[in-house]
Amino acid sequence: MPSPLYYTIKLKTKTRSSLFPMTRKSMVSILTSPVAGPAAWRGADLAHEQSWIYRFSEPALEEIDAALHMIKREERPLHTLRRADFPLPSLQQDLERIATELEHGRGFVQMKGLPLDRYQEHEARMIYWGIAAHLGTAVSQNSRGHLIGDVRDEGLDIRAAGVRGYQRSSRPRFTSRDRTPPACGPAARQIRKA
Repeated sequence: MPSPLYYTIKLKTKTRSSLFPMTRKSMVSILTSPVAGPAAWRGADLAHEQSWIYRFSEPALEEIDAALHMIKREERPLHTLRRADFPLPSLQQDLERIATELEHGRGFVQMKGLPLDRYQEHEARMIYWGIAAHLGTAVSQNSRGHLIGDVRDEGLDIRAAGVRGYQRSSRPRFTSRDRTPPACGPAARQIRKA
């Protein structure tokens, strides 16, 4: 099976859950009200600026590596790891700004500069999980209960029941050729490698 194009982790937070309680009334107002504020963006507008891109610094990468080595020594199941298990003290302010942007801003941030070619696939998953733990709580994102998804072309027919768009035999849309993870949200924030 080919390596994943990227990974997804769907997150929830108290703020997002309380802002959008799932009731029939709220769904009607969402569908009939125009989106306003920073979450109302167009791709063409974003093509001309880069405020939505975060680049990892070399010290940040060193801190990510240290956190990775720490959790590898513990040999715990990925889903049991929490924010405190993947310490990123020098990144904390940046991650808080990113979480705020995901919750109250345009709803996504692309994170660049993670050199995935130096990690094995299971290490990359640990890193994505660790970073995501600083942004929210992972929740099931599909009918199989997956908390982290490998986005890869499985050659499946998009018309078949239960097939997600990234499992089809054609190239997924909206991916970067850059091998780095963006965090996306709010409906399905993702950490991704493309």
